[in-house]
Amino acid sequence: MEKSIKNRNARVAFYIYFLSMTALKSLGLSSNDKLFRVVFVIALAFLALKIIYTEYKPQELIIVISLVLFSMIGFFRAKEQTYFLAAISVAGMKGIHFKDLCKKTFWVHAVFSLIAVIGSMLGYFQDNILIINAKTGAAYHTYGYSDFNVLFVNMFIIAALLIYIRYEKLGILEFVLTNLLMLWTYHATHSRTGYILFFGMWLLIIMDKFLLKERAKKKLYHFYTLAPWIMVFLSFFLPYLYELFGKTKIMYEINHILTGRIFIMNYYLKLYPFTLFGNTYEFWLNNAGKILEIVDNLYVTIYLYSGVVLLLVYVLGVFALLRKLYRRRYDIELILAAILAVYAFMEEFPLNPTVNPFAVMLAWVIYGGGMIRGDDFETSSDNNKHSVSIQS
Repeated sequence: MEKSIKNRNARVAFYIYFLSMTALKSLGLSSNDKLFRVVFVIALAFLALKIIYTEYKPQELIIVISLVLFSMIGFFRAKEQTYFLAAISVAGMKGIHFKDLCKKTFWVHAVFSLIAVIGSMLGYFQDNILIINAKTGAAYHTYGYSDFNVLFVNMFIIAALLIYIRYEKLGILEFVLTNLLMLWTYHATHSRTGYILFFGMWLLIIMDKFLLKERAKKKLYHFYTLAPWIMVFLSFFLPYLYELFGKTKIMYEINHILTGRIFIMNYYLKLYPFTLFGNTYEFWLNNAGKILEIVDNLYVTIYLYSGVVLLLVYVLGVFALLRKLYRRRYDIELILAAILAVYAFMEEFPLNPTVNPFAVMLAWVIYGGGMIRGDDFETSSDNNKHSVSIQS
C-alpha cells in the first residue's frame, strides 16, 4: 500500500511539472518572461521529486543519466535548453501512462491557447501583425504568440492531440473541428508547409482507418519507420544541392516551396564548422552579424548547437521508437511520430516536450512495458525486479 501511494504521488508530481510547463508554452511565454522563470523553477522541483521517488533498473539509470549529460553539453556550450528539457522529461516519464498524459495535456493546451488568443484580441497580450494589403486591411496575426510559426505549431498540436485521444471513436466531428481550427490558423499565419502536413496527417489516418488492407498497411508502415533517416538525409543533401545548383529553376522552386529553408540551411552549414558536440555560444556571438534567422529544421539545429553525436542519438532514438511502434502495431502512434519526424524537417519544435508531448514517447524505448496505452501498465511500472531508487 505504501509503495502504491508513493508511486501515485510521484505521478502527480510529474503531472504538475509537465502540465504547468505546457500551460506556459500554450500562453506563448518563453524563458525571457519572469513568470516563466518562476514557474519553471517550481516545476523542476516537482520533477526532481518524481525522479527521486522512482525506481529505475540499473540499465535505465545509465541511459537516462547519459542522455542528461549529453544534453548538458549543448546547454553549457551553446546555451541551448530544449535538449536538456527533453532529456529530463524523458527521465521522469517512467511509470507515466502516456495516453492519459496526452488527455490532460490536450485540455491544458486548448484552454491556455484559447486564453492567449482571446487575450490578444482584447488587447491584454501582444498581437504581432503583418499587413499584407494596406487597401483591404488584410493581415497576418500571431494572437499572443512570439511569431506566426509558434501560433501554428500550438494549434497543430491541439489538433493532433484531439485526433489521438479520440482515435478509437474518430469520426466526422473530429474531422470538421480540426479542419476548422487549422483553416482559421492558416488564415492567421499563412503557414503553407504546416498546412500541407496537416492534410498529409489526415490522409494517412483515413488510409489507416478506411482504405488500406492489412497487407498494404504492413508495407506502408514499414516505410514510415524510415522517416527520420529520410529527413536527416534531405536536411543535409538539399543544402549541398543548393550549393551546386542554387541558381537553377528547379532548386529555386524547391527553396520557394519550403519558404527559403534550403538557402538558410546551406548558409548555416557553410558558416558553422563540423563538431562532435556543437559550436559554442561564443562562436555564435562572434558571428552574430552574419546570423539570418532561425534555421527552422530540427536536424540541422541539433547539428549546429549540439554536434553530430547528439544528432545521431536523436535520430537513432526516433527510429527505435518507430520500429517498436511498428512491431507492436500501435498504428496511430506510429503515424503521429512519423508525421512529427517529417515536421522536424520544417520546424525546430518536435523535440520540445512542453510544446510537443509526443516527444516523450521516446521514453518507451528505454522503459518499455505498457506506458503507451496502459496495457500491462501497473505490472510493468510497479513490479520492476532489480530496480534502484535515487531516494535509497
